[in-house]
Amino acid sequence: MQNTVAKLLKFMSLQCLIVFVIQVLSMQFLIAADTHGQGLKDTRLSLDVHNKRLVEIFRLIEKETDYVFAFPDEVRNSKKRLSLNLKNETLEQVLITLRTEAGLKFKVIDYTITAAFDDTINRNEPARVEDNGQEVIISGTVTDQEDGSGIPGVNVIVKGTSIGTTTDANGYYSISVPDGNVVLVFSFIGYATQEIAVNNASTINVVLVRDVQQLDEVVVVGYGEKTRANLSGAVASVGSDVLESRPITDTRSALQGVIPGLYIQRGSGQPGAEGFNLNVRGISSTNGGNDLMQEDSGNSPLVLIDGMPGNMDLLNPADIESISVLKDASASIYGARAANGVILITTKAGKKGAPQITYSTNVAITKLDGMMDTPTHYQMAIMDNEANIHNGAAPMYTPELLERVRMGDPNPIPHPVYGSSGWMLFFTNTDWREAVFENGFQQKHSINISGGGENSSYYLSGSYYDQHGVIRYADDNNKRYNLRMNYDYDFSKRIRLETKIAFENQRRTDIGGVGSLGLMYETIFGMPNHPIYTQSGERYFAQGGWGNAVAQAKEGETATFDTRNVNTNFKLITRFTEDLTLNLQAGVNYRWGNSVDIANSFPLYTWDESAIAYYSIANPDQTWVSRRNEDNVYRNFTGYLQYKKIFGKHEVDLMAGASHEENDYDWTSAGRTNFITPGLW
Repeated sequence: MQNTVAKLLKFMSLQCLIVFVIQVLSMQFLIAADTHGQGLKDTRLSLDVHNKRLVEIFRLIEKETDYVFAFPDEVRNSKKRLSLNLKNETLEQVLITLRTEAGLKFKVIDYTITAAFDDTINRNEPARVEDNGQEVIISGTVTDQEDGSGIPGVNVIVKGTSIGTTTDANGYYSISVPDGNVVLVFSFIGYATQEIAVNNASTINVVLVRDVQQLDEVVVVGYGEKTRANLSGAVASVGSDVLESRPITDTRSALQGVIPGLYIQRGSGQPGAEGFNLNVRGISSTNGGNDLMQEDSGNSPLVLIDGMPGNMDLLNPADIESISVLKDASASIYGARAANGVILITTKAGKKGAPQITYSTNVAITKLDGMMDTPTHYQMAIMDNEANIHNGAAPMYTPELLERVRMGDPNPIPHPVYGSSGWMLFFTNTDWREAVFENGFQQKHSINISGGGENSSYYLSGSYYDQHGVIRYADDNNKRYNLRMNYDYDFSKRIRLETKIAFENQRRTDIGGVGSLGLMYETIFGMPNHPIYTQSGERYFAQGGWGNAVAQAKEGETATFDTRNVNTNFKLITRFTEDLTLNLQAGVNYRWGNSVDIANSFPLYTWDESAIAYYSIANPDQTWVSRRNEDNVYRNFTGYLQYKKIFGKHEVDLMAGASHEENDYDWTSAGRTNFITPGLW
């Protein structure tokens, strides 16, 4: 079976590849130069702060340097306050001081400083040296394993306490400890932390080893890969473990707060219409954006999925292997579109061997959060009286009426002011949010199969996402289906074909004519002194121009928004020698969008149902339907030659190439009003 599947996938890939002819109609040579910013030892600043929180100190450092801080909520919410007076100190020394004073540990990657509390230090203890009459003086030198030189600024801490010191310019330290049975912790940025038991010794020399785990990590960059040790630009990356650890349905929500320097704003919680805004380099003046079929994306970064421009909105998070964000010169190889940064997404590849099947699922409950409280009928009556008094008028709610409101008397009376217009004064209370909102629900199911033979590997996946919104009665849901096939075949040791084909389909539903957002406004600003139904309990009530959110949720038509993607991506890699490689890539992305929005009309009645007060959403002679169709076809053809050679400790990496792109976007929109009979749409 395995050979049959491999042969079938190979045949499909070759047939699809024949359709594409690598074209070079316009030449664009890609040249990028690395730039080097100031390092920790070269960056100097002064800090004069008194009783400031850690977050405030970090922000001051960010203003004075090119570095930014990332930290967990534990640090963000810390009540610890520091007073510092540092004059023209290096950033390295500033971090050392913060390490000692606040019990922090730091990791520096590019221009991002990650701060966290050091678990080896008891942060509840004051910064002091304990004195129990049995102190032991321990001294020694801390050196670098590679060249044997002394390392200045190494933190030397007695484990479990706040007792500590730092090494001098020659790597020498001296520390007074409570007794000879403690453990010393030696730590410094860029080196592996060591813990050494004193065991009554008076001299302890330590050799620190560089932490090469991060330096050896392979990071995807423009048109290739590099190890972190060879990176000179600002590049941040995350792996699939970050995406798999969160119960999310959208890749962008999984990246919130994960990648330093990538700011993600969410404009809504509506399923399928969250309104994400991605920002890497701050607000720019660029007109137009990088997202296909996105009108408001002027500051969005360029998104490349397996080397092809695309969108993250429908991408299956379970198919992602890694995500890299290029922030400075590393992104310039992509030209003007990289002015807002570049996000590189690499999808998973098959693993050779017997087929492996993986299934994952999660179910979650969602709810509204962070909403302001709305007044009850009684509270509104009190405020109404206060407003009349300040306006020089008599309070409308007498003590008797206030008592009836407090008791929730179900028997209304003609309104004291607007009774002649047919208004009624009610004493019951309506919680519109309770009547309209409910908890949402979402589920995700994902399955993939991976395997391969001697010359090939495949990755097949499918997923289903189902999200239900928080509006009771209404159909504000979102469903998405994803299918993907990644197939790699080695024709020989020097020729390789990579095939990636994906299909994505999404249907989002909403409340026709007003949308979920409009209904939310109607709910939040609903009058607590207006009932939902008329006296008979069979029809919807309204008066004074106020709407009825429950009526809109129940009677509104369902608007539909369909989106479908078909993405094809073929890459032929020819390795002429061990150092010289030719890469030819061709891809076509098809995207269709269809939407139907309907504004239905339905009546709202007076309390006794003697007349129709007015209509909701639209009057009978103003009902409308709008339809919109969008078609987008994007074609990309790229070829580049790469020469990579290592000479001893030096590495040469040269690349020259050309690319050709086409993007066709067509849309039609039509509408109709004044339907003779509702339901003809």
